[in-house]
Amino acid sequence: MNRLTLVSPVDARDADALTLAPRRTDLSGCRLGLLDNRKGNANVLLEMVAAELAPEGAVAGALLEKRIFSRPATAQNLSELAASSDAVVTAVGD
Repeated sequence: MNRLTLVSPVDARDADALTLAPRRTDLSGCRLGLLDNRKGNANVLLEMVAAELAPEGAVAGALLEKRIFSRPATAQNLSELAASSDAVVTAVGD
C-alpha cells in the first residue's frame, strides 16, 4: 500500500509578527519597478497596471523577469529593483 503525506498550506509564522510596507500616499514621480514571473500574460498585466498608475504620476522604470517562475527572485534582481524603484509591482500570469 502506498503512503500519502499531506502538507498543510497554512503559513506557520505568527501573522501578527509580519508587517506590510507602508503605503505611499502620493504616486507623483514614483519610480515603479515591475517584476515579471514569465508566466503567460504576466507582462501584459504589469503593463496594464503601469498604464493605470501613470495618470497618478507613477513612472514605469525597471522591468525585470525572473528566470524560473516557481523560484524567488534573485538577490541581484531584488537589489536592482530596490536601487531603481520607489515601489515594485509583481504579477503572476496564466
